[in-house]
Order: sequence, then structure tokens, then C-alpha cells
Amino acid sequence: MLNAVIIEDKEVEMEQLITILSSLADDINISSQLDSVSKTIEYISHRPPIDIIFSAVQLNDGLSFEIFNHTNICTPVAFIADDNRYMLEAFEYNCIAYLLRPVNAHQLRKALTKYRVLNDYFHKGHSAGSNGHNAIKHTRHRMLVKKGKESVSLPINDIVLFHTEHRSVYVIDRLGKEYITDKNLCDIEQELDKEYFFRVNRQYIVNINFIYGFKAYEKVKLLIDFTIPQIKHNVIVSQEMAPQFRAWMYNA
Repeated sequence: MLNAVIIEDKEVEMEQLITILSSLADDINISSQLDSVSKTIEYISHRPPIDIIFSAVQLNDGLSFEIFNHTNICTPVAFIADDNRYMLEAFEYNCIAYLLRPVNAHQLRKALTKYRVLNDYFHKGHSAGSNGHNAIKHTRHRMLVKKGKESVSLPINDIVLFHTEHRSVYVIDRLGKEYITDKNLCDIEQELDKEYFFRVNRQYIVNINFIYGFKAYEKVKLLIDFTIPQIKHNVIVSQEMAPQFRAWMYNA
């Protein structure tokens, strides 16, 4: 069963999406219908199983991109908008399709087909994981990264953190050296051992072996203190991830 979530604040548009999607395939389950950024963040914080999201870009309390800025979900998204002005930005947020209103069956069928093709290609033969990911069970021990023109095989245990900036993903090792990788954070997250690595927000994944501790930040967030003095990043655990991060640290 394909668990789909629809995020739309226009009732007529919501009903049309449900009707069309239900007519396209028998295996689509509309697991939730949400109408705001805030409600969706709250819903996703409970980590329900989601395979694909159909989301309006503009909602009554802001742009839906904020949902992905405040959660670590990597689920594929088909964004829906009135025009092309948000198209480039959408592809920074797990976008597999950018649909223009009025949305029709042809557009939705293409989006679903693209999802199924990508899903089969990357995850064929693996059982579904949380938040729409068929997680590959292989855990990496080394990662090929770049330093200038040189390719370096870096031991995973030597990596302090991964971070993304300006659409690039960087890796910092225990000596404070910075490298670059062509992988995105979502793919990296799926390949790492969850016992040692935690994605604290949309920009950072951290290694517990290099965390000295943490302290309260802006009352509801957490600021991480690393054992490596060369780490100059202010890595902040988001409000939504703070309880899980505390539990992860406690159970280490």
C-alpha cells in the first residue's frame, strides 16, 4: 500500500486530489489530509509512515517549504502551485514533480509513475522504512569524498559531522579537515548507523563519538558542544528533534 499525505488548505482542491488519486491506482492510501504548515510539522514529528506527499506550496500560514526546514523528513514530494515562481526552490526540498493548477489526472499519473520508477531503482528488494524510505540495510564503513582534485577514502568513524550549504554537502573529520561529497544528506542518513549518527536538523548529521555535551538554546532547542576544538559550527538541534536527540544521547 502506498501511503500518501495531501497538504492543501483549499477544500475543493483537496477533494479533487483525493478523487483523482483514488481513481489512478488501487494501492494508494490517503493516510492524512492536512491544511497548514503547523499541523503538518506536528503530524510529521510523530514519524508516521509516509511514502509520498502532495503539497500545495502556498498555505494559509506560510510556504510549505517551512515544513521541511523544521523536520528531517526525506519523503518525495509533488508540489502544487499556481505558477512557476517557486519551482527552483521546490527542488531543494525532495521535489519529484512540480504541478501547476488546475491539477489533472495526467499530471498526477506522471508524478506517481516517477515515484514508482525511482523507488524501484533505488530500493528494489528492501522493505519499507519510516517516513517513506525503503532503507538500505548496508551500513557504510568508509566514504569516498573529495579534497580539491584528490579523492579520499575516509573512515566513517573519523567523521564528526555532515552539513549542507548552498546545495553542496560537506564532511568534516576528527582533524577538522573539510571535504565535499556528491551525495545528499537524505541518502547519507539512510546509509549511516543510527546508533552513532543523528540528523539534528535539515542541515546537519552528527557523530555521537565527537559530542562532548549540549545545552539549552532559545529555551526549546539544543546547542551541541563538540570534543573537537576545530569545529566552529553552531549546530542546533531543532525543537522537533530535541526530545529524540536527548533520548538518543541518553541511550548511547
